[in-house]
Amino acid sequence: MNKHRHSLSLTCLFVAACSAVVLHAGGDRFKDVPLLTKEKIPVSGDAHSAFVPADDAIVGFMVAKGIPAVSFALSKNGVLLHSRSFGWGDAELKTPLPTGLSMRLASITKPINRAAVQTLLDEGKLKADDRVFDLLDLGKLANNKLDPRWRDISIQHLLDHKGGWDRGKSGDFTYRSKAICEELHVPLDKMGPMHLVKWALARPLDFDPGARDVYSNFGYILLACVIEKKSGKSFLDYLRATVGKTSGMTTLMISRSDPEDRLPAEAWYCLHPEYTAREHPLSLRIESKDGSGGLACSADDYCRFLEHYYINGQPRRAGGRYSFMFFGSTSGVTSVCVQRPDGICYTAICNRRPKGSAEWNRELKDAIDSAVNAVADKL
Repeated sequence: MNKHRHSLSLTCLFVAACSAVVLHAGGDRFKDVPLLTKEKIPVSGDAHSAFVPADDAIVGFMVAKGIPAVSFALSKNGVLLHSRSFGWGDAELKTPLPTGLSMRLASITKPINRAAVQTLLDEGKLKADDRVFDLLDLGKLANNKLDPRWRDISIQHLLDHKGGWDRGKSGDFTYRSKAICEELHVPLDKMGPMHLVKWALARPLDFDPGARDVYSNFGYILLACVIEKKSGKSFLDYLRATVGKTSGMTTLMISRSDPEDRLPAEAWYCLHPEYTAREHPLSLRIESKDGSGGLACSADDYCRFLEHYYINGQPRRAGGRYSFMFFGSTSGVTSVCVQRPDGICYTAICNRRPKGSAEWNRELKDAIDSAVNAVADKL
């Protein structure tokens, strides 16, 4: 670790590497894609000849895991060097994946969210010790079941994953869309972040705020609510006006849960039932997870973000040496973003993940790093 590393640099579900496996029936909770071969996977985009080995590593990873679409971009010292699309832009595997397409980021949403919070802190519009309960006027939503420790949760607690929620103990309720909507009598396709907040206010915390750090999706959903409250803008509009504008990002959007609602510029995702059958609405309500995993953008744009901000949310300093990484994993998405001390940044976003697991993230990073390490000193 170097002096710039922050607690956020811990990955979303840091996992040990595991060996590649051949795709087999029953390995996922959705129908397997057809058997892929390196020769059949289409590849397009602007390539830097030095990074062809990274392309080969990604294609090999796709074949081993049965991943039908990957976007990959690599930059160094502020310059985008390599922008590639692998696989297909449709579930029938007939149309090559377009370049520049936005893909759901999963938890690598969080560094962008954190950078946006940092702009409010830097401008004095927000303080690290501000209490979230008061900022969001949550007393209007709370009932007589309110855990009084809610009043102690600060902005810094949320940033550091110390808000008081332990998914190992109580589960990650940000994925319990159907149950929460039924309890709140809300149509599933109308669910938003504040429904999660209202539901959570009626449940006890798992530990005292600040007592320990446990990775929390919900904390970053609350931070997106804070951004909206303090800025007077939607979460997305504020991101576009600040972090997105500074970085030169033009593809940033909130991902849409249901395929029929997605903008043409957003990719498809290989998950059940989207891949095998139509269901409206899908049980995964990504819009309610906006600040924790709901953003989408191109891999190119994510690299532009990495060139302007550290993964811990701080603006990058000229000449600074750094080493950060962050993983994202949700149904239908495996994502990796990396900032290396040699100045190279890269982002890879896949439209598939193994059932209920984040085991592919480390493997994907290791495969790309191995290829990049072989040429990095020649640039």
